[in-house]
Amino acid sequence: MNVNPQLHRPHRWDTHAHVFAGPVLPGSHYTPADHTLAMWRATAEPHGIDRVVLVQPSVYGFDNSVMLDTLHQSGGVHRGVAVLDPGVTDRQLEDMHAAGVRGARFNLVSPVGNDPALIDRTVERIRPLGWHLHLFLRPAAYAWVRERHEAWAIKVVFDHLAGMRADIALTAAERADLQALADAGAWIKISGLYRMEMQAPFAACDTLLPHIGEWFAGHVLWGSDWPHTWFMEKPRGNATAYGELLAPVARAFPDEAVQQSILVGAPGRLYA
Repeated sequence: MNVNPQLHRPHRWDTHAHVFAGPVLPGSHYTPADHTLAMWRATAEPHGIDRVVLVQPSVYGFDNSVMLDTLHQSGGVHRGVAVLDPGVTDRQLEDMHAAGVRGARFNLVSPVGNDPALIDRTVERIRPLGWHLHLFLRPAAYAWVRERHEAWAIKVVFDHLAGMRADIALTAAERADLQALADAGAWIKISGLYRMEMQAPFAACDTLLPHIGEWFAGHVLWGSDWPHTWFMEKPRGNATAYGELLAPVARAFPDEAVQQSILVGAPGRLYA
């Protein structure tokens, strides 16, 4: 019997992308055109990426309907990270979980991000579901997260290189706090490299990423940040090509087993 190897190959994950449809919150810092899951597939699948984690964008606030509709239509193969209204009900959380949501996001950077004062209560709500806390933050917040991490007793995922930048080194205290969080089991995404004041081919990552791979061993993820909203906020030229965001991973981690961990193993465990 002939077996199609495509049916059994490991799934490769893009753990940070967005979908858009319709109007955003008034006063949002960018206004995206519609971007669908089919458009993401057309971009990602030529690079061997066939699974995605849809992260709720800040410009939709607590209205997760676009992401949830997309997850429902995907047949349960993809995952999501939501932004939760403080009044969300248990039934709504259960419905989100059934749709594929596996985390709650707090954006501590965006002008329309959500209130960090809500984090402790949100953690209490999502802990029974096995979800993780997803944080977009700056290095100045590491110390506060370190103080709360043990009490949260939940997985924590930092997106966009935990806010590190190529042109500003971490202080000794920030470095110690991030290392402690990594040692305590935190996760990190190699995503949004252009947000860290880098430009393709992202050569500034070549020394940073191996350190991240060492600090967060087995807990490193990759995400494209498609459709690259950073370029929508103000004129910044053409958005980075999808493959250019994968290239730094291949350069920094020439060991195929490490690449497999970042694209297959680690996301497969976290988003199962």
